[in-house]
Amino acid sequence: MLNATFAAEPAWARLPSVFLLSRVARLPPAVRAVNRKENAPSPILLERPVKAAVLQSVFEAQAEARRRQFETRDLIDRLSQEEERGRFLLSELRHRTRNSLTVLQSLFSMTVRRAPDLESFSETFYGRLRALTDAHVKLAQEGATARPLGDLVSDHVEPYTCAAEQLHVEGPSLLLTERLSFDLALVIHELATNAAKYGALTVPEGRVSVRWRVLPESAMLALSWEERDGPRIEEPPSRQGLGSQVIDSFMRGEAETELRHDPDGVSWYAKISPRYFTSAADNDLVAD
Repeated sequence: MLNATFAAEPAWARLPSVFLLSRVARLPPAVRAVNRKENAPSPILLERPVKAAVLQSVFEAQAEARRRQFETRDLIDRLSQEEERGRFLLSELRHRTRNSLTVLQSLFSMTVRRAPDLESFSETFYGRLRALTDAHVKLAQEGATARPLGDLVSDHVEPYTCAAEQLHVEGPSLLLTERLSFDLALVIHELATNAAKYGALTVPEGRVSVRWRVLPESAMLALSWEERDGPRIEEPPSRQGLGSQVIDSFMRGEAETELRHDPDGVSWYAKISPRYFTSAADNDLVAD
């Protein structure tokens, strides 16, 4: 039993063991077994009779040592999570850079086709380039504070449109938590760049509708992204790139999502727990 207990201990742990013995000079088999165990700490041997104060002091010291071990475990877990997050953000940065270059080419081509002269082209393209830059800056700042849902959608989609009527936004005024602001901004940004590279935002007649509502029966947020009148989708992508992984991993385990590549265009649907948003009207009442 002792061997199995010590074998189950992770590398960061050293399970303390205390033995109360009639004679310290005569070690029982259990103590000898612990001494032979490679990763087991040396056992504490106390010869009877033991004063209650001494016994209490020994157990308190061992409990504190055990608590420190669990703190070490938590620190290792946090470092591992941060390392994984760092790898993801680096991949996301590379992916976003490639996306930006492709989107710039698309915006350039669309602006050239619609500009009547060089001066008009220069002014229009510069404005779109500045909007695109602002969108990336805002994406880097997401998660620093709570955000209105309508502002988040507009900030991350409008820079990729060539006309105001390409984007339709509809829904009640909601304030998102910092966690949801960051995660949703990544998804909306990814959907917008994909629409600008391949989907509805590659043509002037293309349309993107973003709608949301709070479901009365569950109080969950139902959010939809729908593209129409863009290039027809003959078949879904054959492989999943980083962008698809970003969309697929949205609030994993805490939201219901569905990504569809219908012939008419890409659609994305999400249902999100009410703990990640509040009504803007409720926040106004709190402020008053």
